[in-house]
Amino acid sequence: LALFWHRLMTTARQIVTRALKLVMYTAEGETPSAESADDALAALNSLMASWHNNGLLVFYPPGSNWLGEWKKNYVYAVGDGVNRNGATYSCSVAHTSSANDLPGSSPNWGSYWTLYAETPMTLASTFPLDASHERGVQALLALDLAPMFNVDVSPIVVRMANDGTNAIYGQYFKVPEAASDPGI
Repeated sequence: LALFWHRLMTTARQIVTRALKLVMYTAEGETPSAESADDALAALNSLMASWHNNGLLVFYPPGSNWLGEWKKNYVYAVGDGVNRNGATYSCSVAHTSSANDLPGSSPNWGSYWTLYAETPMTLASTFPLDASHERGVQALLALDLAPMFNVDVSPIVVRMANDGTNAIYGQYFKVPEAASDPGI
C-alpha cells in the first residue's frame, strides 16, 4: 500500500480569511462578510503589486520554469519564464537569446516570447507563492488590514510579518556575488 501526500493549493480566500483572524476581525470558524473579504483581497493585491514594484514578480505563467531577468546569450527552452522591464514573458520557441529576440522591444521578440498578462487575484485564485511563505504573507496582510478595521496587531503578528518579509525576499531576490577588487 503506497501513501501519497498531496498538498492542497491555498486560495486567496484562505489567505484573506486567515489574515482577518490575525487582526481578530473574525473569530475561529467565522467567515468574513463579502465586503470585508473584497477589501482584504484588494489589500492583498496591492501588497503583491508593491512587491512587483520592488522587482519581485509574484505572478508568472503557471507551469513555467521561472528564470528571473532575461539574459543575452542564454539558451531558453519552451516554457521558461523571464522578466524584462517590469513585464513577464514565457518562451514559446527554444533558442539562444540575442538582441534580435529581446522581449518586448526587438522586432522579432514575438516569434520567441509570449507576453504574460498579469492580473490581480480573485478570491478563488490559487496563491502563487510557496506554502512556506503563507504564514508570513498572512501576517503582512494583517498589518495592512489593521488600520482599515481600526485594530492593533499583536507583537507576534509583527514578528511573523518581519520573518515573512525576510523569507520572501531571501528566496526570491538573488543578491549578486560581490566582486573582489585586487587594488584594495
